[in-house]
Amino acid sequence: MAAVIPLTPKAAETKRLLYWMERVLEERQHVIASPDEDSVHDLRVALRRCRSLASVFEEIDAHPAWRALRKTSKKLFRSLGVIRDAQVQEAWALKQAGADDPLRGQILYALKAGHLKRERDAKKSTAKFDEKDWVRLACARACDCSPRTETRLSASRSNATPKPPNFTGARCARKK
Repeated sequence: MAAVIPLTPKAAETKRLLYWMERVLEERQHVIASPDEDSVHDLRVALRRCRSLASVFEEIDAHPAWRALRKTSKKLFRSLGVIRDAQVQEAWALKQAGADDPLRGQILYALKAGHLKRERDAKKSTAKFDEKDWVRLACARACDCSPRTETRLSASRSNATPKPPNFTGARCARKK
């Protein structure tokens, strides 16, 4: 018989959909500020995990909110893929070619030529991402649909200190 190893609270937290939905909002702010390699990568990871979890949950619960969650994040995920691909290509060119290699200079020049446009497009698509719809979807179908959900998401979005949670209602008022 296999032994069951309990997850630490931190590890258990990272397995939840709500955690990754909050991370999307946090990382979105980082990308809007500066779309560097790490912030674009982290936002794409958070989006991919939300999309994967929504896909799994859709198999269990056929509620249309799961499909809406995947659809909402798809456009942003793809638009960030363009800048991420260029960032990876640049890193590979720097890593693989020697400093005196003339091909390296040409590759880097070609990648840098479209850099400003890709950054501008990434910021634009990230700014167009519908935060209110994302929060609504989190409250509608997140695994723990408590009154704290909207407060936590709003706090992560605005970096403000949240009000103490209201534990009077155990269920989300928006359930239909």
